[in-house]
Amino acid sequence: MIAFSRYRTERRVEVNMTPLVDVIFILLIFFVLSSIFITKGMEVDLPKAQSGASISGKPLELVVQADNTVFLDGTQIFSGMLLESLSRAYTDHGGQRKVLLKVEGDVTVSRFVEVIDTVRRVGFSNLVIGTSSCGARESD
Repeated sequence: MIAFSRYRTERRVEVNMTPLVDVIFILLIFFVLSSIFITKGMEVDLPKAQSGASISGKPLELVVQADNTVFLDGTQIFSGMLLESLSRAYTDHGGQRKVLLKVEGDVTVSRFVEVIDTVRRVGFSNLVIGTSSCGARESD
C-alpha cells in the first residue's frame, strides 16, 4: 500500500511593507514641504472697525496701497488693466468667488469708489471690505 504523507507544505503569503512605508514617508515629506510655502496674503495697514468679521473660503484678494498700486491675488496690476484682469478672474471662477478688497487708510475716497465700481461692473456681487478689528492686525 502507498503511504500518503499527512503533512503538506504550506505556502506563506507575506505582504512586503517596505514600499508602502516608503510611499507614506514621501507623502508626509510632500505635505510638510508644501505647507511651508503657503502664503497668507499681503501685509496692508487696514483701517480699524468694531464690526469686522472673518470670511470663509479663499477670496480673490484685491489690494490698493497708499501709492495707488493695485495687486490682484499678489500680482501687481498696472493702471488701466484692472478691468481686464478682473474680467479674466470673473470668467475663470464664474463670479462665484468672493472679492476681498483691502485698501490702506491713506487711499482717497474717489480711488476707493473707483475700484469698487470696477469690481461691480465686471459682475462680482460678493464684495467684502477688509478691515483690522480692535487694533489687532489680521490678514483677512
